Order: sequence, then C-alpha cells, then structure tokens
Amino acid sequence: MTLVALIEKANHQSAASLAVTLSAIITYVFYKSWLYPYHLDPLSKIPGPIPSRIPFLGNMLALTKKKPMMALYDWAMEYPGSIYRYYWFSRLTLMTSDPVTVGYVLGKGNDNWLKSKGTEEMFEQNLGHSLLSMKAGEHTSHRKYLAKGFKHTYLKSMATAFHGVAQDLLEVWKERFDDKAEQKNKEEEVRWERDGKTYTTIDLEPSFYCLTLDSIGQFALGRGFDAIKSPIGSDFENYRIIVDSFQVTLLTMLPLSNWIPTKTNRRAWSAVREFNSSMEGIVQERKQRLLEEIKAHDGEFSQEQEATSQKKDMLTMLLVDQLIGEGSTDLQIRHDVFTAIFAGHETTSAALSWAFYQLACHPEVQTRLREETRALYKNHEGAPSYDELNSLPYLNAVIRESLRLWSPVP
Repeated sequence: MTLVALIEKANHQSAASLAVTLSAIITYVFYKSWLYPYHLDPLSKIPGPIPSRIPFLGNMLALTKKKPMMALYDWAMEYPGSIYRYYWFSRLTLMTSDPVTVGYVLGKGNDNWLKSKGTEEMFEQNLGHSLLSMKAGEHTSHRKYLAKGFKHTYLKSMATAFHGVAQDLLEVWKERFDDKAEQKNKEEEVRWERDGKTYTTIDLEPSFYCLTLDSIGQFALGRGFDAIKSPIGSDFENYRIIVDSFQVTLLTMLPLSNWIPTKTNRRAWSAVREFNSSMEGIVQERKQRLLEEIKAHDGEFSQEQEATSQKKDMLTMLLVDQLIGEGSTDLQIRHDVFTAIFAGHETTSAALSWAFYQLACHPEVQTRLREETRALYKNHEGAPSYDELNSLPYLNAVIRESLRLWSPVP
C-alpha cells in the first residue's frame, strides 16, 4: 500500500470518528436537555405550566415577562396543591408552598438543598462573603453568632428609633398633601369620587421602601439613610442600583453573566464600590468612637460595654465583639451589616405594603385598628414603648393575619 493510500485511509477514519463523536455529543445533549426532562422524567407528570415551543427555553420567557415572583404566584393559583413544576431552561424545577416541606428544606434539609453556583456568585459579588453565600457548617456557625444581634432585648430597644422614622414619613406625607401642594398632586395622583366625596389613590410602596430602609439602617448601623427626606442621596441611590441588579432577565441567567461588562453590570459594579466605600467609612468612624470610649474608661472593656449599652445596633455589637477579641474582621463586619440591610429591607417593605392593601380592602378592620391605636396615643406623650405596642391585641392580630396571608418570606 502506497503512502498516499495510507494517508487517505487515515483521513477517512478520522472523519468517520469525528462524525461518530459529534453524533454522540448531540444525542447526549438532546437527551439531557429535552427528551428526558420534558418527556421521560417521572416528575414531568406533575402539573405545571406548558414549556415554550422554543427548544431548551422551558418557562423562562414567562418568568421574565412579568414582575419578579408574579409568574410563580400565578402558577401557584393556577395549579392548586402543595407542589407544581416548571422548567428553568431545560432543568425541571419543583416549587412548593407546603409549610412543612418549606420548613424541611430551609431547616433540617438545609445542607442537602444548596444554592446554585450562579446564585452564590451573585450574592458574593454584590454583598460579599456573608450568610447568603456561605455553605453548610460555616453558614450554621455564623448564623448562630449573628443571632445574638436579634435578641428580644435589642429589638425592644429599637422601638423609639423606629417611631422617629415613622414620624419622618408622616411629616413628608403632610407636606405632600397640604393645601399648597394639592394642585401639584392633583396631576400626579389618581382621584375618584364616591358618595359626594373626593378620594385620592396613593401608591404607598415607594414610601414604605424608604421607611423600611431608614428603619433597617437604624437597626443595622444605628443611623438611617435619610431615604424618606432625601431619596436622591448617594447611599440611597447606590443601594437601589445594587438591589435592581438582582432582577432576573434572560441575560442574567447565562453562565458568568455577572461578569459581562453590560451597562447594567457596570452601573452595579460602580454602585457596589461606592456603597462599600461609604460603609467602610461608617465602620471606621464607629470603631474610632468606641476606642475613644474605651480610652475614657482606662481601657476596661467591661466598662466600655456598659458605656455603649444604649447602642443596640448590629454594627456596634459586632465591633464590640471584635475589640474584645471575639469578633470578625472589618471586612466581614461590613459584609454582615450590608446583608442584614438587604435581607431585612425588601421583606419588611413588602409586608407593610400587603398589610395596608388588606386594610384598604377591609375598611371596618381599618376603623377598629385606628380606634385602638388612637386610644394608646390619647394620654401618651412621646414614642410608645415596645411593651405598649405589644399590648395592643387587635394590632397584633392584624399583623399576624397579614403575614399569614401574604408572607414575604417562608
């Protein structure tokens, strides 16, 4: 056999081998991405929305066309029962609304039900290394450590600060709807009449967004973001950009999408840098203040803790632990405080929005609740204490029922 013949035979075998390899890869991808998840997987028989006709997209178009979580809510209403299925691209995903199952996944089964790699990277990039990106044992131990910042006594001490934030919002509302601003607001608000009276429909969600951000700021930092009075401040604007960067789109679901220099990502990266710089300044300023208090008490840490006993915010607690040798680094403290703000802000804002929506739908409940709270303020000067607020049975019943019907978190 000549050399030319040998070369031709080798080329023919290589082409045939390549064709077989490509066929095997295509068959495998087709099986894993379409045939098995859509037709052969036993879980595909569970009721759920019909996937897109576009191959491999699953239900992603439906998820991204609506506001976050609304598609999931609509499907939960459409497919009654504790579990339904949908497709995250070609990955079959189960969604449960059963409290027992949710409790297991987030509780005892937490080590078995981990976040996806992409989700962990997203939290790590925007919030730093914190509870939302930690795994297994590290998450468990760090959560136990941070839990002392949520002690009942600490939360009770925040009642006065929260009352001050609420007063700020009331002042803004009064200015917004006084006689001088009436004409301006008339063009911006939806007005309607009933029984000869004129009513105004007010979108409370933006106000609650600012209210809860300032409140969580008081809890986490011992100071608000001035979001109510000055919603164009740099810290507030950077925070909003960071929160918006978590919005789900088809692009953000692609591998390494958080690292693609899109306009949205560049804005988010810049906001993270500026917000972290501001947070670092707050941490160092508070740390210096604590060191000065320690120096004033001859370096006695026990006395220092007593001197700061009225400062129950999370940042002060973490810094005190650091100074007595039991805490974390400045960077970890910054990540933990930022995560507390992020996790507590949106959920509290959503809870308030749903509660007031329910009150608007049930005016008789609103009237009775108003009577109970006004009775507390009738012979009361200044901010009510936590115990006084907690002694209002109807207020507690309204809050608990609203959380039962529209819980912002499992």
